[in-house]
Amino acid sequence: MSYSTPKTTEIDYNEQETALFGRLVNDFNLRKDQATAALRTLSPTGITKRLYQIKLQVTDGKVSNLAAYTAERLGVK
Repeated sequence: MSYSTPKTTEIDYNEQETALFGRLVNDFNLRKDQATAALRTLSPTGITKRLYQIKLQVTDGKVSNLAAYTAERLGVK
């Protein structure tokens, strides 16, 4: 019987980026590769501002697919 080891991606983020990564994946339903791409292309402040705007849209009932909307607003697909 042979078992394959899952592939992992080395991520070296500071605590703020680690917290943002968790929010993107757990609260906004992004895939891990999408969250990583967002953290590589946007500043933590920029991501936080966009997540706040997204949360307002969700609260107003204007978002039907949270993950797709978040990915679009962050420019990751």
